Amino acid sequence: MPVPTRLVLLGDELLVAARRWPSIVSCLHTRMFEDSEDLVRQLAICQLPRVEDRIMAMMWLLAESWGRVTPAGIKLPLSLTHEVLGGLIGARRPTVTIALSKLAERGSLHRRGDEWLILEAPATPVSTEPKAPQLLLTAPAGSRWAAPDPVEQGPEGLRSLIRHVADAREGFAQDRRRAGELAEEARALREESQRLRTDPRRES
Repeated sequence: MPVPTRLVLLGDELLVAARRWPSIVSCLHTRMFEDSEDLVRQLAICQLPRVEDRIMAMMWLLAESWGRVTPAGIKLPLSLTHEVLGGLIGARRPTVTIALSKLAERGSLHRRGDEWLILEAPATPVSTEPKAPQLLLTAPAGSRWAAPDPVEQGPEGLRSLIRHVADAREGFAQDRRRAGELAEEARALREESQRLRTDPRRES
């Protein structure tokens, strides 16, 4: 059954809003880190030797976002075909079909129409390494990034912001001019080198 999906296009308006409310950027970076972590976990799942273990690990990964706890088990309302599931775990469709049959026989995973019912508890992690500390998304008090918003400082703060933007633009313009000069010099050297190679008067 189709599920409604909403997409948001982040344009230049986001830059203006982020300047006024920096926490927007923090939230976006947090979501990016979460997506990257899910991708790393999916890649790790694809390295498991047994297809049955890959399927159960992927089901638990999906259940963290879309699963619902019920008295019968963890219900996962996702319509996943054997081919799609194989693409997620890096296995062929026939292999996935055989693995799902084995999981159903041992009472670990059942499919009910467009839903899945997870009955087996997730495997206990073998590694005892502590987790990495949580990222600090707010600037320290002494950081220049924690300075008051120029909009809240009034006209003087806005004038200071405009001066910084103008200085940055001038610096970019100087860098572009210098890059153009270097490109011209490189082009002249290349042409001179080609001329010398094709000059019949040069010594063999």
